[in-house]
Amino acid sequence: MLIANRQRQDAEWILDEFKKTWTDNKSPLWGYYLYLMTLMDREPAYIDRTAREIELIFRENPDSDILFWILLFLKEQYYNNSFHKLKAIENWVGSGCITIYLYRSILSCMQGTISADAAWKIRDTSAGLGYEK
Repeated sequence: MLIANRQRQDAEWILDEFKKTWTDNKSPLWGYYLYLMTLMDREPAYIDRTAREIELIFRENPDSDILFWILLFLKEQYYNNSFHKLKAIENWVGSGCITIYLYRSILSCMQGTISADAAWKIRDTSAGLGYEK
C-alpha cells in the first residue's frame, strides 16, 4: 500500500527491516518481498534478475498461489498477452487453486484492462520464465 501511495521512504524502511530479520530466502514470503522490491526498483535488468530468483523459489514451492500470481506480472509471455495469462490461470484454477487475486486477474483480462498500468508499469520486456501448473 505504501508503494502504491508513493510513500517510498516508509516502504523502504519496512522492506529493509524485513530483509534484516527474515532468514528463509526460499519461502513464498521472500518471493513476495522480492516482488515488492521490483515495484520499488523498476530497472528492467533488476526486474529480470529478481524474476529469475522468484522463479527458482516457485520451483521449490510449486503450490504457492502468490508466487504464481506474481510471475503472471513478471513473465513477458503473460504480461503482454491476456490470452496466455487467462490460459495459465485456467490451468492453475483447474488444478484446484482458487484465490481472490486470480479472480481479479481474470476479470481484468476479460475487461481488457491488463496493460502496463494494471501491472503497475513494472516492465517493458522480460526474459521468458517457463512455468505453468
